[in-house]
Order: sequence, then C-alpha cells, then structure tokens
Amino acid sequence: MAGLEATVSLIHPNDRRLDRPVTMLANAPGRFSGVVTPSPGQWDLVIELSRDGERLFRSKERIILR
Repeated sequence: MAGLEATVSLIHPNDRRLDRPVTMLANAPGRFSGVVTPSPGQWDLVIELSRDGERLFRSKERIILR
C-alpha cells in the first residue's frame, strides 16, 4: 500500500461546471480522507488509485446526496 495515491471527484451528470474535486490526504498506508461540500442531488463519485503514475483501480458510481 506504500506510495498509493487517491484521486476522488464528484462529477455532476448534467453540468460539468458543478464538478468538485476532493482533496485527499493519506492518513495511513492505504487510508485516505477528504472533505467536499457539494449541493444535494445526483452525482457520479469517481475514485482512482495509482502508484508511480500508473492507475491501479478506478470506480465510478452514481450516488444521491440529500
């Protein structure tokens, strides 16, 4: 898990101007936290994990924030 980097974004499905990157901080090897304050509604949560510039994992899920 050493050297792992996390990139997280909340992507608005209808308006790219509302997209929100989430700044992630490494709390421990393989553990990250971040804070973002988006508007309620539907969003695509995109999580990418990489090491040395190589993407190792990508997840994209539709979520609903209330």
